[in-house]
Amino acid sequence: MACAAIDTIVLWLLGFAQQSTDRLRTVQTLSKELRNPHSSAFGLVFAGFTSQLRRNPLAVQKTADELIQLSTKHAMHLVSMGEVLKGWALAQQTPDVKHIELLRTGLSKWRETGAELMVPYCLGLLAETQRALGRIEDALASVKKALSLVDINKER
Repeated sequence: MACAAIDTIVLWLLGFAQQSTDRLRTVQTLSKELRNPHSSAFGLVFAGFTSQLRRNPLAVQKTADELIQLSTKHAMHLVSMGEVLKGWALAQQTPDVKHIELLRTGLSKWRETGAELMVPYCLGLLAETQRALGRIEDALASVKKALSLVDINKER
């Protein structure tokens, strides 16, 4: 599951859109077959990331809702990543300050677990959302923070 999920993003970033789509279907199939909530949640996170990279906010929102529901039901910390993705997806459809707050809340919950992985990515989503609402200084601050974490954590 983990390899297939990560492959969806790698293939997309390398320019192999169809292979990425095929791999995403594999992730979705495995998620259903395994019937393990942790594996399913992991697959949903990466499906959300892939849909976000494809600039498909409706798919991100649907995936985020599934992730939030599953993570809430099983008391998993990945509900926070669902909130980040949902905040971005909603903001893409209708820019509103409340979407920034959902994104920030999710990011704060994510970091409260001690997680640092994917924080620069989430800050990038926050910056994009802030920019869309005309909050340029906030967006620049989010980008600056993300870049400083990239240097510290060596996350690329």
